[in-house]
Amino acid sequence: MQLERLACVRNVSLGVAFWLGWAGLGRAEPVTFTKFLVAGGPAPGAIGSFAFLGIPSLSDGRVAFYGSNSSFQQGVFTTDGTTPTVLADISTTYPGQSVPFLDFLEQPVISHSQAAFIGRFSATAGDQGIFLAPANGGPLQTLADGTTPVPGGQGNFITFSGPSISGGTVVFQGRDAGDHFGIYRAAVDSVALVANESTMVPGGNGSFIAFTPHPSISGGAVAFTGTDAIAQQGVYLAAGGSLGTIANASTAIPSGTGTFVGFGDPAVSGSNVAFVGLGGNNQKGVYASINGVLRELADLGTAVPGGSGTFTDFIANSVAISSDAVAFYANDASGQTGLYFSDLTTGSLTKVVAPGDMLDGRQVIFLLAFGFTALDGRDVAFNAIFSDFGPQALYVGHVGAQAVPEPSSIILALSGGVLMAFAHRRMRRSAGA
Repeated sequence: MQLERLACVRNVSLGVAFWLGWAGLGRAEPVTFTKFLVAGGPAPGAIGSFAFLGIPSLSDGRVAFYGSNSSFQQGVFTTDGTTPTVLADISTTYPGQSVPFLDFLEQPVISHSQAAFIGRFSATAGDQGIFLAPANGGPLQTLADGTTPVPGGQGNFITFSGPSISGGTVVFQGRDAGDHFGIYRAAVDSVALVANESTMVPGGNGSFIAFTPHPSISGGAVAFTGTDAIAQQGVYLAAGGSLGTIANASTAIPSGTGTFVGFGDPAVSGSNVAFVGLGGNNQKGVYASINGVLRELADLGTAVPGGSGTFTDFIANSVAISSDAVAFYANDASGQTGLYFSDLTTGSLTKVVAPGDMLDGRQVIFLLAFGFTALDGRDVAFNAIFSDFGPQALYVGHVGAQAVPEPSSIILALSGGVLMAFAHRRMRRSAGA
């Protein structure tokens, strides 16, 4: 009889254990890492080898990045973790000119089968442009350059910054011949104004007088941070032909006190927007507008996951958002900057990587600035520097899904275990008859 009871308990336990293993009950958010590229190896094209790797952008399992050799000669590359592909380098003829690219500015960005980057053929103002290339390599297409008239502005574009890409459309900050700035959207043979210094600030005062340098695009939506006529900042979303406010100096800080006083560059996915926000009395945090509802994801009172103490700072221009998550750089109590992942469905917060962690037997000592286009779904790309002062490396970390079972599933699993035990008991009785 005692053996039968033990068998019943054992079979119930096996049934529950089987279900728990399938459903992932209680499983922490694991992070698995894939090494995409290590500096020091050969580089395709003219630069010969990779001495330095830039900030990565990630889409569909492919990373776009700048690379340079020991003489600081640059190129734009992509890789899927096997073989790097050159999109443009110092031997590539600058479109519309008879000379090659001189260098490349800021980080390249990638979206599905397309990548975009800023390059120039001389250091003279106006001798630069934004270009589109197939992510696997191919002919370059000019989206805008120093010969492109500025819509709603003066003359042609002089400088470009902060590209963000969605499909084949790129949004960027541009400066015109009158030294005025604006946010613009460009596709092949089309450049359109999103907002400039003549645009009235929704819910603000007068027209915009400044913009932070990195707007963000997702489909037809463009998010950016702008400053109004009385020097108050806000985060704005242009979508469907209208310009609306996500947060400004009149917006109450979620889980905080008072209203916002400043913002970093935002990131957008669909109509959801994430950003670093600042408030009075040393308030700072990462916030997101999800389906029109503003909420706090982490602030200076949030415990550091996988670490000690609470966050002490958030890097203003290092926030990325996907359909179900936000990734960001933040400092812990020791002042070390780590990469963290906030699950928008469960609300869980996970450390992806931070100084002191080991990757392939090497200790991370520093993370290069995080890209606002480095998050794709639950995959996040980053550039790690190691304590051995050996070659840096590009990695992609995958944050595992956290499954939360339905109560009915638990009941079903328990019932299955009981039925298994009952069947086993009947078999024992039949064998003894």
